[in-house]
Amino acid sequence: MYSRKLGNNQLRMSRRGNRHLWLRLISGVLSASVCVVVNIVANLYAKIMKQAIVENVRDRGMESVVNVNIALVDDLKIRQRSEHEILGVCPVCGCGDANFNTAKLQWRCWHCPAKGVVIPEEGYEAKEVEEKKLDVPKIRALYTSVADKYHTDAPQPVMSYLQSRGLTQETIDYFKLGFCSTDFYDEYSDPVAEDAGIVYQNYPALTNRVTIPYIVDGEVTDLRGRVVGTQFQYKKGTPTYLSLSGNHESRGATFLFNHDVIRNSDRVIITEGGLKSII
Repeated sequence: MYSRKLGNNQLRMSRRGNRHLWLRLISGVLSASVCVVVNIVANLYAKIMKQAIVENVRDRGMESVVNVNIALVDDLKIRQRSEHEILGVCPVCGCGDANFNTAKLQWRCWHCPAKGVVIPEEGYEAKEVEEKKLDVPKIRALYTSVADKYHTDAPQPVMSYLQSRGLTQETIDYFKLGFCSTDFYDEYSDPVAEDAGIVYQNYPALTNRVTIPYIVDGEVTDLRGRVVGTQFQYKKGTPTYLSLSGNHESRGATFLFNHDVIRNSDRVIITEGGLKSII
């Protein structure tokens, strides 16, 4: 009799223990679910707020100063441009056109007005970097030669796009507007081609873009590229205009677009981009 009562008590205790175990389990699952939902909502809110800030920065033309830790640069890295220059993802707008300089400890985005300081880790010492001395006359000769080929080889869809923007054939020829295809030109094999910024790892830097030469006294001092409307597919976040990589002073790109006209004019009108200044 005694042993039977003890057995029932043990059975009741076992059932209570199971109930407590299930309650704890359910409570844990609910807590974890709540945390997941909270994290999802928080991340979504942060993303919306970040996008709102970026759009506000763009609309107002303001600079967005964001300082990033040097360790974060490794996470944002897309590729190494040079020993101290890294192409990476912009921490503000999320595009892939931010330049991080780990020697000067500075960064900036070429897609939005964001820039800032690269914060070194403890014990990190910034190196003094002497800019590489380039053969500017040779680089300009290279720009002039490749710009002529971009202009001559521009396909009809690109010409139609330029004409749809209100440009006549005479204007297109005067400014030597062209198109950078995936074709390989002899100029890309030149030893200074990569320093000049027209190629990266033997690939044209301005591929699938209208090319806009900066011409001074008949010589091309720089090149920029612009996306061609809806004629080609571009990655999300691709900047409308793209400059050649590298220090513009080192490669001799020290003149404004349409310099020959500006220096003989009493009035200068500043526009959003190269094509608009032509139109």
